[in-house]
Amino acid sequence: MSNSDLSSRKRKLLDLFAKGLLTEAELEAALQSELASSSVVVTPVIAEAASFSGGHTVVRRPASREPQRGEVLGGLFELVELIGRGAMGVVWKARDLSGHRHVCVKLLPPEVQDDDVELTRVRGMFDKVHALQHEHLCPLYLMGNDPQYRAFLVMKLIDGVTLSSYWQKTGTASGSSKLDRATRLLRPIAAALDYVHRQNLVHRDIKPANVLVSLDGQNVQVVDLGLAAEIRSSLSRVSRSQRDIAGTAPYMAPEQWRGGMLDGRADQYALANIAYLLLAGRLPFDCPNDVAWMHCALNESIGPIPNLTQSVNAALQRGLAKSPEQRFPQCLDFVTALATEPVVVIPVTLPESPGQGVPAKLDAIDSPEIVAAVSAEAALSNVAPAVEMKGEKVSVVKPSEQPLVTSSNAVAVVAGKTRVGQGTRAGEIRSVRLHHLHIPLCWCPPGQFLMGSSEYERSRQKVETQVDVSLTDGFWIGQTAVIQEMYEVVMHSNPSAFRGNRRPVEQVSWEEANQFCQQLTTYWTQFGVLPEGWRVSLPTEAQREYACRAGSMIAYSFGDDPDDLSHYAWTRANSQGTTHEVAQKRPNSWGLYDCHGNVWEWCADWWSDVLSGGMNPTGPAVGQQRSIRGGGFNSSAPGCRSSSRVERKPEERFNYLGFRIVWVQE
Repeated sequence: MSNSDLSSRKRKLLDLFAKGLLTEAELEAALQSELASSSVVVTPVIAEAASFSGGHTVVRRPASREPQRGEVLGGLFELVELIGRGAMGVVWKARDLSGHRHVCVKLLPPEVQDDDVELTRVRGMFDKVHALQHEHLCPLYLMGNDPQYRAFLVMKLIDGVTLSSYWQKTGTASGSSKLDRATRLLRPIAAALDYVHRQNLVHRDIKPANVLVSLDGQNVQVVDLGLAAEIRSSLSRVSRSQRDIAGTAPYMAPEQWRGGMLDGRADQYALANIAYLLLAGRLPFDCPNDVAWMHCALNESIGPIPNLTQSVNAALQRGLAKSPEQRFPQCLDFVTALATEPVVVIPVTLPESPGQGVPAKLDAIDSPEIVAAVSAEAALSNVAPAVEMKGEKVSVVKPSEQPLVTSSNAVAVVAGKTRVGQGTRAGEIRSVRLHHLHIPLCWCPPGQFLMGSSEYERSRQKVETQVDVSLTDGFWIGQTAVIQEMYEVVMHSNPSAFRGNRRPVEQVSWEEANQFCQQLTTYWTQFGVLPEGWRVSLPTEAQREYACRAGSMIAYSFGDDPDDLSHYAWTRANSQGTTHEVAQKRPNSWGLYDCHGNVWEWCADWWSDVLSGGMNPTGPAVGQQRSIRGGGFNSSAPGCRSSSRVERKPEERFNYLGFRIVWVQE
């Protein structure tokens, strides 16, 4: 290989490293591979990488002897395998002799080791972050000291690859769009970052190389919280760089370049850059050095990604806004906005005449009608009324009578002879009339997901072992649990212990809930509301968890932190021992309210200790108990997780147990 060829290959690798797409270990391995096929003598590669990516030179002052395999650091950690070395330190796989487990050990770079002030800074950052615990945050165990090799960090050994490597290796998953794949990876990162920000900390160096993903894509871990940025900052100060660089240039927010105070929105900016990279296959800017990166971050606008919808590009623009105040309040808000597109309202036609052949019990149901589309913002703000059309007459529907919606959706409300079929996107909301009530339904598209909880999820139970599920047919699911007023209209009774028209009905057996669904199927079919070939049913366990997760892979639909549960659910911690009116808390990203807490919900499946996977699973053919999901007002936080499941006898009634309906195709 010629000098020019080697130089070209090196610069490509160094460019990937500078953009945060390669870890130091990956860079070292790639460059050593190049050097092995060449006799060309070059300068130390990692020092060059530091110079290329940060505008400064790291002068390596090696110890008198490199650590060797089999040596024991600090009397506790036996070195097993060298993972990599670079400007940020030397990384080893090691065996913890006290805990009989494998860990990751990082020896700090000598430039930091030799400076007491900088070493104190790193130790101070470690003291802040080592106690943090989150499902998607790589744990830091300790900062130790060895007589010969001095300071080192010990952290959990993650079995996975970097985010960029995982993205490149997996390609386009069958049945899953690039946006779906990206948001599934971004959501756990966002949840971990939001948790960090609530502790008044900022990562400062979010990039693909600092996110590890297991090969099955189910375990996403954010690594090097604060410490990588602190070490990088120390190196820039020791080398007398003109700027105190505490991040990786392509992902640094404008306020980082200015040296201002940082909060979680700086990490959101970096996360938005990662999202842009995954969706576009490139970063928003392509710059040769730090000065150019800084100029672009401070001054240049972000162009839209072709072939993506306006709403996706709008979410990216907001996440990458120059001013922190213009970004989303939290990282999860950004990912949710990225995954949520406004509904396209489907035109409907007025029925020519009232429906015929209405059964006798339909005296409680109003005449056929169509309610026009109404924007979610208007419904929530009670500003603009909806238009209701009955025949040729036009009247106004009061805001209090409008269906429940989320702030990012529009509602197409359809009844009468017009038949509602497939939805157009996840979270689309449509509503049908039942007497004076609007019954809002949310569309759940066909899709694939892992049902159950991962082995890394806290408080998981043995009956939650994950299985692959494929749902080949979309379905409509109730935006809330069935309320008492709706139950009374259909069943002419109300067994609930905690009375209130808009509270969920409870003390209903599985048989009674199933009978309710059969009654509604008859009503809405004969009345011309249900599409042909559809029926009302209880959801299967797979449908219930799929709708609750709304594309998430974490403990709750909104994140991993149980401290946030009070914003989404009525539980033992805030319910005061009673149910509450539906839709008083925040919805999930598909618009469903009370997915967690308030009342447990019956599912169609017979109970099994082992989840049923595969295509459209419905559980065992026979059984003695039925499955229930969701948690209730008397449940602890773990009982309200998306994967939490228990069983009850179908004839039993409890004041914490209700149900939710689905429209499914036969």
